[in-house]
Amino acid sequence: MTGVRSVLALCLAWLLAFCLGCRVESRRVARGSGSAETKEAAQPGGGSAPWANQASAEEGEAINLERAGIHAHLLVPEGEGQSIGTYLVHIALPDGNQEIRESRDGTITGAWLEDLDHDGNVDLTVAMASAGSGSYPTIHFFHQWRQTLQLRPLKDLSEAQRAGYRGHDTIEVKDGILFRSFPRYQPGDPNSSPSGSSMTLRYSFTDDTWMQE
Repeated sequence: MTGVRSVLALCLAWLLAFCLGCRVESRRVARGSGSAETKEAAQPGGGSAPWANQASAEEGEAINLERAGIHAHLLVPEGEGQSIGTYLVHIALPDGNQEIRESRDGTITGAWLEDLDHDGNVDLTVAMASAGSGSYPTIHFFHQWRQTLQLRPLKDLSEAQRAGYRGHDTIEVKDGILFRSFPRYQPGDPNSSPSGSSMTLRYSFTDDTWMQE
């Protein structure tokens, strides 16, 4: 009788140990699954990007724009130099998507989704500043036509407006108007110290020219 009790006791102890082991293993699996889900949820890029209708970016940052149901994601391809290269724009329009790739002279200083030509359609404007001492600007204006954005060249400064001009422009969009302002140099002025008065111009899409304020 004692022997039978001993065998039963050993069996019961083995069964209890086996059940406890299963419960511990189940908890380990559950914890492992929970950690994996937490890490996945914490990965960057999971949230929605903040959207605005105008922006500028430091080197290596993307620009996200939104206005009137149009989304634009602008970035410089990885590995390109800061002074020259290209930029990409992914456009989400109500009736389809579009990808734009254009040359880039310098860094991107601003981008805007605005109806600058006042035709009722939102357009994209991208401003750049060259890497040279004058930081000369390049302005790309993409006119919206038939649900696509097409590059429309803007006129340069007139000969009179270029008097005393050496770059260092500030490009802005305010109240649906494209502005550029820059210092004016007198003969003999060093590049760092212009002594002339500054000039502010707005672009007239009706006359297709820069006009003085």
